[in-house]
Amino acid sequence: VSANTLTAVSPYPNMLGFFNGTDVDFKGPDKGNDVHFSLDFVTEDGLGDVTADGAIYNIDGSVFSTFLLSGTVSTKGVFHAVTNGYVVTYVGKLAGNKLTAVVHETAGPQAGDYGNATLTRQD
Repeated sequence: VSANTLTAVSPYPNMLGFFNGTDVDFKGPDKGNDVHFSLDFVTEDGLGDVTADGAIYNIDGSVFSTFLLSGTVSTKGVFHAVTNGYVVTYVGKLAGNKLTAVVHETAGPQAGDYGNATLTRQD
């Protein structure tokens, strides 16, 4: 009998926390635009399911709109997610404190936009 306690470490990378950065549109009606946004990952279960509160910002830093995001992260950091409202998909990878993704708006006023997003976790 041992007095030591074993703690199981999750095989999934930690997504919890506040990330912010930009999405540079490379295709679609907003080609060339920089979109400043944030994702605040608020839940992550032991199976890789995640949720986040998102915000898109105006140039002056005020909030333009907010959204909810839900998705999954694999044990290797591969990230897939969708938003509510306008249908936006994120496919990318978490490496350390950096999340990179291709962002695709499939419905709404910017339908057809594709962008490269880079976000950094703020500690």
